[in-house]
Amino acid sequence: MINWDLVTDKKSFIEQAKDVLPTIEIDSLTNYGASLLNRDRDGFAKRVMFGGVERGRISSQSIKYAVRQAKYDKDTWYTVAFDRMVADSLKKKNPDLSEDYIEHAKALTLRLLSSKKDHAFKVTMNDAESVAEAILQNFDPSKPIEEAEWGNGDGKKAKDSKVDTVLKALEAESKNRLNSSEVAMFGRMSTSDILRSVDGAVAMSHAFTTHEYNGDVDTFTAVDELKAFGFGDQAADENSRGAAGIWDVDLNAGCFYQYCNISTMIYALNMLDGMDFNDKEALKRRLDSMAKDISEFIKLYLLTAPVAMQNSKASFPGPSVVYIRAAVCPANHSYENAFAKPVVSDGEKDVVELSAKRLTEYIDGDVFFDNDYAKQYWLSDHHYTAPKGAQDDKNLKSVLSDLEEYIHEACD
Repeated sequence: MINWDLVTDKKSFIEQAKDVLPTIEIDSLTNYGASLLNRDRDGFAKRVMFGGVERGRISSQSIKYAVRQAKYDKDTWYTVAFDRMVADSLKKKNPDLSEDYIEHAKALTLRLLSSKKDHAFKVTMNDAESVAEAILQNFDPSKPIEEAEWGNGDGKKAKDSKVDTVLKALEAESKNRLNSSEVAMFGRMSTSDILRSVDGAVAMSHAFTTHEYNGDVDTFTAVDELKAFGFGDQAADENSRGAAGIWDVDLNAGCFYQYCNISTMIYALNMLDGMDFNDKEALKRRLDSMAKDISEFIKLYLLTAPVAMQNSKASFPGPSVVYIRAAVCPANHSYENAFAKPVVSDGEKDVVELSAKRLTEYIDGDVFFDNDYAKQYWLSDHHYTAPKGAQDDKNLKSVLSDLEEYIHEACD
């Protein structure tokens, strides 16, 4: 448990939390049917060489995107339209602002970002409101913003200009700006001085098939229905009937292994960034939602499929095997090398069963890492044999409830 009486700053919080806040690690096997969940720039299913054999692959970025989009109470967006978010915030703060003021404020926002118009940033409403407030404080709301006030006009922020004043104010303010739960979880890389970069609490591997890649090409046509049913002048023209187009699309199917870990320490530090460490009750309130946030992430991570081409493929199988383990300060360790030698179906047991068996045997045979976890859970849809020491009699809901209680107790 954290002794909050001894917490006075970030360093003392780390000293108190390092022996109680766990890292949670997740290994999973998911067997997708015919689908195209992740494509390269040429439209083909992504692949990777592993163990000397080509495998199907799903990038961690596409999985993170699916998880982020499944979160209904979104508070963070990756967008090129931050200037419009600032404009909306300005209108809410002062509905009487002129259109000229708003348009100049949007241009000014891009300049503060040191950004071109089509450059995307991960931003929150807190970010937009901070920029809007800084603009209102430095540029008279009753007058249009004059470009002459921006500085030297050559695309650089002139020293001692109003832009420079606003920039310095936002740089200082950003250090105390609270992170959203999504930024705390996934992090943010920013090239702008007014948006702070944040290291995320989640580390996620690319998923790859436990067996050799075995894709296919699906050829399909789009029928011109007016021609096919003889509409108007087309009725007498036999040659006009048929396809309006013929296309090919890559297909992939297979059992994918994936690894992910979540550091509750990093998540807590990200959530407490910018807070007064002398206000213990505020710190505790800020961390009240941490257990629920992490539980929600794990649930979405395991049950959400990548979204690409799902309207025409609809592959939403859910995981076949999940191994969850939690410990304080473990050496993060994935079991991907269980599949360095590709799994091959023997005709009696399917590739999922053989992959689950391979994973269990590899975990039990690990001689480099002590199996010293505070919590271990094994979930499988066909009751595949669990690794030694793992509970295998729970469902996902009860596992998440256990983990929430474990994190709550660590924070109390």
